[in-house]
Amino acid sequence: MRYVLAPNGNLEAGATDWKLTGGATVLTENEPFFVGSKTDKRSLYLPSGSTATTRPMCVQLLHPTFRYFAKNRGSILLSTLLVEALVENPLTGKVLVVPAGVHTGGSNWHPSLPGVVLADLLTLLDRNGELAVAFRFRPVGLGAKWQIDDVYVDPFRNR
Repeated sequence: MRYVLAPNGNLEAGATDWKLTGGATVLTENEPFFVGSKTDKRSLYLPSGSTATTRPMCVQLLHPTFRYFAKNRGSILLSTLLVEALVENPLTGKVLVVPAGVHTGGSNWHPSLPGVVLADLLTLLDRNGELAVAFRFRPVGLGAKWQIDDVYVDPFRNR
């Protein structure tokens, strides 16, 4: 797979290319592996009731798979991080919300498992065989507080 950084997926440009709600904010703390660059300094904090949505990006059928780094800063047993794919129908402009993953985990930074958009999206392809997808991250559960960083997507496109 050829993962590429989602638009400002490393959050080094602050909240640029992200839609943040409910108290989501950019922090000065990077995941400790410095996957993007040794100079990276930022990540995204998601308290309970917040959302963070990437800018839409163009991908092809049966993709993207995506990965990111996460850290659970809340209740380990009672909170999860939901990831949803927002897929725009090129014919109607309406957005379909597709479950893309559920993340559980501990209080240390760790990579996510690869997430996959699990839907038959054939009818949503544009004339080039592509579609626009954004990813929404949403903490749920009692005391849910998450941090994410370095969101990468495998768009499966010929470069």
